[in-house]
Amino acid sequence: MIPLLMTTVLTLVPVERRGAVMGNLSIAISVAPAIGPTLSGLILQFLSWRFMFVLVLPIALATLAYGSRRLVNVGQAGHQRLDLRSALLSIPAFGGLVYGLSQLGKGASGPAVALGFITFGVACLVIFGQRQLRLTRHGDSPLLDLRAFRYPMFGLSLALLCLAMLALFGMVILLPIYLQNVRGIGALATGLILLPGGLLMGLAGPTVGRIMDRHGPQVLTVPGAALLTFTMWRFSTGDPSTPIWLLISLNMGLMLGLACLFTPAFTAGLNPLPPYLYSHGSAIMGTLQQVAGAAGTALLVAIMAGRTAALTDAGQSEIPALNGGIETAFRVAALLSLATVGLAFFIRNTKPDEGPIAQEVRR
Repeated sequence: MIPLLMTTVLTLVPVERRGAVMGNLSIAISVAPAIGPTLSGLILQFLSWRFMFVLVLPIALATLAYGSRRLVNVGQAGHQRLDLRSALLSIPAFGGLVYGLSQLGKGASGPAVALGFITFGVACLVIFGQRQLRLTRHGDSPLLDLRAFRYPMFGLSLALLCLAMLALFGMVILLPIYLQNVRGIGALATGLILLPGGLLMGLAGPTVGRIMDRHGPQVLTVPGAALLTFTMWRFSTGDPSTPIWLLISLNMGLMLGLACLFTPAFTAGLNPLPPYLYSHGSAIMGTLQQVAGAAGTALLVAIMAGRTAALTDAGQSEIPALNGGIETAFRVAALLSLATVGLAFFIRNTKPDEGPIAQEVRR
């Protein structure tokens, strides 16, 4: 649904207004994961964990009913065919990477198992990419048209988005573990502590979009990346005595930094693509940012588990050992976030390309 949403915006909204529209859309794309812990805490306070899944069903059914009645085709009908082989290849490619990363902290055999699955995932990913290129050369229908990567701004923005999603999903996992298992705070209270950050991200989205349209992306991405890195590092210094107000402030700062990254990255990355690559560019971004979030979660949780086990074996008690594992995971996330600072300086708001690449795509 998210790639369809992006493609529709690119089709209907002129370039000079896309930042504002993308800012509004960030409420759905990035705020939903941010306020997930709050809703989860509310559900778990009163109901069984199974209702975490049961309550999604009526939402999905309502979406299906509304979409079937209201959605209309805003473009011309095409003749895209689903390449089943590519779809099947994508499962071990992305799944192998994520599962391999999740095994890094699993005892003595964990690293070997992780390396095996990561190698297998990368090999499948290479085969997947080669098939997409071969289908494109022969005029067939690739699952993902990789010619979008010929536009440098698309690749830069995609890398920035993936790192930002890693930070978001890492925080969504690590911070609740810290609050509940280290600080002994209940699920509902944990959700309420995280709620201001999610609300700030939603409120900031439209303003960020308007600033993007007027002044370009760099005035947002550079301070946003710096704020992201700082808050991740500061989370890595948390201990059982860290004030709750400081944790709330840091979470709000993190969410503000992410708000300053998501909208500019989406907009600047998709703007230079010609209409013929709108759907594929949106799909690539939607796919890889979700894979990055899942892989980042698996990596950080594995690091946390491995460090916790090492500290426990060294004689530390359960809570200090877990706190040490969480600190290490946040420290790694802060180091990875440093890359966003470097990428942020290169993000530009470019116009749709009508040069040789676009003409080739058109043919």
